[in-house]
Amino acid sequence: YYKLSPPVKDLLLEQQRVFFKTLEANGVELIFSTPLFDCPDQLNTRDPSFVIGNIFFVSAMKESLRASEKQGLEELIKTIDGEVVFLTDCTIEGGDVVLNGDEIFVGISRRTTLDGIAALKKHLPERYDIVPIKLKKGFLHLDTVFNILSSEDAIICSEALEEDSVKTIQKRFRCIDISLDEQLHLGTNVFSIAPGKIVSQKFNARINDQLRNRGYEVIEIDYSEAAKLGGAFRCGTCPLIRE
Repeated sequence: YYKLSPPVKDLLLEQQRVFFKTLEANGVELIFSTPLFDCPDQLNTRDPSFVIGNIFFVSAMKESLRASEKQGLEELIKTIDGEVVFLTDCTIEGGDVVLNGDEIFVGISRRTTLDGIAALKKHLPERYDIVPIKLKKGFLHLDTVFNILSSEDAIICSEALEEDSVKTIQKRFRCIDISLDEQLHLGTNVFSIAPGKIVSQKFNARINDQLRNRGYEVIEIDYSEAAKLGGAFRCGTCPLIRE
């Protein structure tokens, strides 16, 4: 993207404003981490932290540029009413953690390892079941190739996952399978505002039609400039409380 069509700052900010207003109009309270100089990937706020139940996890980021993003969470952490866990001595990022109630699907990827899964498991109550999902080489995070829409439905790019992991997901969910081209445009990276209501990229028309066919209300937003930084609606949000 940077070589052919780099993100346009003013357009990116306008697209963000539209997304934020959409969230607020649907009853979501927004809290912002502290912006940091020279951390462009801080936009993808799902990665440096994630929440499971009442536990706020601070990720163990692989890349040094992204590791400093946790500094932007310091003021937020002071307000957390619950346990805060700093994952260390491993590699695990929030984009590889996808929740479905007490099931936790964790991607084994370029940024999350088996050591990261083991570290996460140590801090979780026994009721949680961790399901490892193996990504093929070349794909960054689990939520760029798999996303859960409800307890029954999911979006998957099966070509981006190892065969045994595809079978695991397909046994558990009714899947909308997307192409590699749709994956490149982050077709899985939708955001569920509420049960049955989803924010999705407006140019992913086929996926949006599939969602509507299954009864979902789809709010279409142009978030193309953010996608050039490697993340869309799910990557750009980190739910602290799910109701």
